[in-house]
Parts: sequence; structure tokens; C-alpha cells
Amino acid sequence: MGLTGVSNSRSVEYLLRTTLMHTSRSIWPVQRSKMHSVATLVPDRYQMRASSLRLHVKSAVAEQHRWNTLQASEALQHTFGLSASGQHITMPSDAGEQYMIRPCASVQEVETIWWPFMQNLGWNRSSYDLATYIGCSKSKMLLVIPKSTGRPEGHIQATIYDNSTGWVAMFIMDAAHRGLGLGRQLFQACMDEFARDGTRYVGLDAVAEQKRTYERRGFVESSLGLVKCFSRELPSMRPLETHAEPSNGLKLVDIKEIPNNLLVQSDLAHTGFERSQLWTDDYKARPDVFGYAVVDSEQPQTKPAHLVSWTTVRRCSQGYRFGPLYARDVDSARVVLAAAMKKATPGRLKESPLRNDPLSEAPESDISERAQLAVEVWSGNPTAERVFEDLGWKKVGVNYHRMWLGGQPTPEQDEGGLAHHGMFAVFDAAIG
Repeated sequence: MGLTGVSNSRSVEYLLRTTLMHTSRSIWPVQRSKMHSVATLVPDRYQMRASSLRLHVKSAVAEQHRWNTLQASEALQHTFGLSASGQHITMPSDAGEQYMIRPCASVQEVETIWWPFMQNLGWNRSSYDLATYIGCSKSKMLLVIPKSTGRPEGHIQATIYDNSTGWVAMFIMDAAHRGLGLGRQLFQACMDEFARDGTRYVGLDAVAEQKRTYERRGFVESSLGLVKCFSRELPSMRPLETHAEPSNGLKLVDIKEIPNNLLVQSDLAHTGFERSQLWTDDYKARPDVFGYAVVDSEQPQTKPAHLVSWTTVRRCSQGYRFGPLYARDVDSARVVLAAAMKKATPGRLKESPLRNDPLSEAPESDISERAQLAVEVWSGNPTAERVFEDLGWKKVGVNYHRMWLGGQPTPEQDEGGLAHHGMFAVFDAAIG
């Protein structure tokens, strides 16, 4: 939706200047506020406290920025002939080759390019992940394809969740096809998917080298934290030095015992993403997935209060990937993390081999020496890093910058949201 009574960003800037000229502070609060139209703000501005007014104007400016970015999709439709979801975009590149952008026909079509990308770029994923990424979204992966070959050479996904929140996922162009303007057009096609859906919040995790590029495209970095990559040796190589047990009244259970709707509700409360197509029996049935939860046995199993902490683990090229990890407190976070770490054994790794993966074919003794545990820790929770460090994890020196279109995070990930004391690790930087 747009701003009633605002024709362009200059109008918002004028409102900002005229309404804040008598305030003594220039720093705007970061807390989320319901966006008000200019028509609503102007008549009441003299009755509002300055701090509250700054909050509303900041929200209006950010919403205008977001709206302007999404409106750019109209230019894409006009130039490349995209008129409805699922139709092809045919376009020239800067080199004269004709390309098309279209949704993937199947997971198998994407897999021919996606898995080699993951292995060559060292993105440390599982060959099982692609079906999960595509299956949890209302939209499909978009492919850029030279008409001369018909082979995909790049992809991106506008990951759209049940509650019209979204994530820019898996944006990769083959090196031989970069520098032709294709990435720019592919990214705009992704933004067009969000625009058609009416997606309210759009985020992404950017490496430092790409942050400026995303800023030019309307994304603003969260000031509340980074996604920090940690790793650790397998416990078979370096045993755990601590023993964590649930406190009185709490019980450690297999993640498969937790009803899917409770996982969906917990994930939503921590991230703002409603992902009923992610937390499913199909995900739990993946041969590489396992996990644990701490539950309050005094609470009904149907109530959110029953679930105290939980995490899942899945295979990746270098070993095991942990996430998410949500918990009410540090102790319950440590319990599920330690339990999951103990189950990450060389033998279990061999039970879920990945395609074209040397580690999967190695003897268990080699796996014990070479494999690593990996996790993406949310530093916006001031207690999160310590939980992992206490169990022997170390930073690897790679951070992701969490960014939001127009500077608008979900309320759950904004200042004061549950993410900042309950989210210890994200599910996956690729899809939020």
C-alpha cells in the first residue's frame, strides 16, 4: 500500500522539516510503529509529543522508500513484457544475447545448476535443502536462461511466506554471464514477485562485499545485530566438556514429538515469518534432519507454553548445520544444543550422503577429523554467542548483514522483539 496524500519522497521530507524544526533531538527511535498517512499526521502534529511524531514520520519515510522500490517493478513489466505471475520475461543482455527469466518448472530443473553452485562457491549446504527452500515458499525459484542454450545460468527466489513476509534467497549468476546486466534484471524480477504478492516485509542477509549493492536497491541494514558464522569440531574429535540437563519440571524430547503447529507458532513469534510449509512432516522426514526440544510437561502439548526451547540439525557439505535455536533462557538453549551436538556423529553423517560429496564417501575416522559443525548465530541476542562459545564453538570470521527493504523489519525482529532474547541461531541465512 502507498501513502495517502504523499505524491513523492520530497513531500515526506518537507513534512519532516516542518514538523520537527522545534524538536531538540535529531535521532529517531527505532521502535516499530503503525504507519500513518500524511493526512492523519498533519492536523494532529501539534498535539503529539515530539518523540512520537518522529516515530510516525520515520515510519512514513521508510514506507515511502519501500513503496518506491516496489513500484520499480512496473518499469520491468513495461520494458520486458511481464504481465502476470509465471509468464516469461524475454530480454536482451548488454552483450546482445537473448535471455528469458521464468519460474522453474521443477526442483530437478534448478538442481542441475544449484548444487554445482553450492559446491563451487563453498556455500556449505545440503543437496536436500533445495526442495525445502522451494517448498516453503508461495513462489518458485526464478531462472535466467539464454535462449540459445536453454540451460539456466542464474537463479533467485522471492521466498514468500504465509503471512506475506518475504526473503531474497539464493541470488547467484554464473561467472561467465556476469557483467551483462542480467543480475540487475533478475533481481528486479524477484522484487516484482514481492510486489504482486503485496509482501509487507522483505529481508535478506548480505555479505559485506554486497552490502552497498543492496543499499542502492533500497535495503537498509539492521542496527540490532549481525548473523555470525560459528563452527566446531565433531564431539567424536573434541568431546563436550559440560553436561547439560533440563531443570525440574522440564523434559528433553525428540523434535519429531513436537506438533508442527507449535513449531510454526514458535518460529513466527521469533522471526515474524509464518512458515507452515517449512515446519512439516516432510522436513522432519528428511534423512539428514534431527533435533531436540525442551518441553514443560505441566503445560498442555497444544499450547505454545509447552515448548521451552528447540533446535534442528541437517547435513551440509562440511558436516552438520544447526538451526534454528530458539529458547526462553540460556539454560534450556544449552540443553537442546548439547543434545543435538552429541547426535552429530560420523556414523550418522554417512547415513545421509550428499551427491558428489567426498565427505560422504570417507571412512568414519576421516569424517571425525575433517567434518565440522556449523551454525549462524544471531548476535542481536546478547546471550547467544556465549551459549555456543561455552560448548566449544568459535567464530569463523564470516558475518552476514541482516537488511530490510525500506528499513522495515518484522516487529519480531525490530527493537524489543522476541528475536533479541529468544533467537540464538537463525534457521538459514539463505531464507531467513
